[in-house]
Amino acid sequence: MMIRTLVASVLLAMAGQSAADEPIRLAGQELSQRQLMIFQSGQSLFSERYRLAGKTADRSIEIADINPQLQPGSTLVEGVGDIEQIALIMPQNGIQQRLEGMIGQNLGLKRYAQDGSAIYREARLLGIEGNQLLLEDGERVEYLPLQSDWQLLLPGPAPRYSDTPYLRIKRSGDAADNLSLSYMGGGLNWQADYALTLEAQSNTLWLQAQATLSNHTGIDLPQSQVRLLAGQVNQPQGAPRLYMAKAVMEMAADSMPAEQAFEDYRLYSLSGSVDLPTGASTSVALMPMQKLTYRNSYQFQMPVYGNAQPEPIQGRPNRTIRFTLPQQDKREFSLPAGNARVYVQDQTAGLSFIGGQNLPAHAAGEEVEMVLGQVFDIGIEQTQSLYERQGNTTRLAYQVTLSNAGKQRQTVELTADFNQNWRITQSSHPAQSQGARALWSIDIPAEGSTTLSYQVELTRR
Repeated sequence: MMIRTLVASVLLAMAGQSAADEPIRLAGQELSQRQLMIFQSGQSLFSERYRLAGKTADRSIEIADINPQLQPGSTLVEGVGDIEQIALIMPQNGIQQRLEGMIGQNLGLKRYAQDGSAIYREARLLGIEGNQLLLEDGERVEYLPLQSDWQLLLPGPAPRYSDTPYLRIKRSGDAADNLSLSYMGGGLNWQADYALTLEAQSNTLWLQAQATLSNHTGIDLPQSQVRLLAGQVNQPQGAPRLYMAKAVMEMAADSMPAEQAFEDYRLYSLSGSVDLPTGASTSVALMPMQKLTYRNSYQFQMPVYGNAQPEPIQGRPNRTIRFTLPQQDKREFSLPAGNARVYVQDQTAGLSFIGGQNLPAHAAGEEVEMVLGQVFDIGIEQTQSLYERQGNTTRLAYQVTLSNAGKQRQTVELTADFNQNWRITQSSHPAQSQGARALWSIDIPAEGSTTLSYQVELTRR
């Protein structure tokens, strides 16, 4: 079955159609299915199906409630016969459009008196200036705001004016029983949000994941089947690549989204249908809650550039937690990029927020590292005790004092980053080599301090 692709041209709505040219109008009543593939980049693939049974051939088709941010060139239509033109119609204000067609004619006006009785009058419409009507009532000419106590009484029947954009398809030939429409559009995006709750006095972590869907398209999207694509998709000419041929909806058997590998990305198919009102954000569960084991550490980074350091450098280490995502045969637990917030649950204090960050994407089985913030009770001071330069070689010596004001013993991971070839010639604590950096693991007693002393030799590259 061939799917035709046409460029959608943006036109202004035109009033006044003859009965012979009356189009077939499709709206919510004819919509039988809407599928949304939502990208994290703010773009989405809209796939909709409309019933056409019993419609007359050769008539144009108008589809209401189209996303105003439809991308020209992405429209695909199937089941309508031979297509001559597809146009995205951006309507003008409906009431003003109708009034412009009545200039020179009489308008009926009505308002209510304080006693509740209706007062009627009639005036000739001379023109429209902004949001005001220029009226002639006998020998008097006056301006009447559109928003006033007077209600306009317009002759019927009222022509059709849509408040939202609609798609007009000029076609010929016989149509099928169903019309399929797909296009790329902006205004929809989703974000992963994670809540990590640490149990006090243990190394247990509870991970909850949800997806927050935001609709800024300007149209309501009720009863939609939703798929969420996790990953950075290329956007040639500002638009994500269109994946349609292989995009098959596979609904989960339970209430959780079905996660699957898809074109080197991760695809989450939400169970059932989702209502997405315009201007609203909707949150849905992304995966079952996970009980994990985490590791706690404190880290401090010391840059060593081979220059003289006249003043001590002071700072505090960052608290970091690490945990590994489970990898099971039946289901993998990957984390799309998103915001993560960490809480601690204590029987006395209750739930407390202790830090968070934006997480990059992690695949199942990978280790996740989160920096929560700087530790209050641990202070670090680095002092340079030797600086010698001979040719391409520089010799440096440092004393690093770590103090712990807390009631518990702590361990700090100290790293020294070098921008030259380096060699530790002396150290009071064992050092590990990690490429362009040296690493020390320093224990600090409760309410005490520890001093690291080391010398390093730097050679210019």
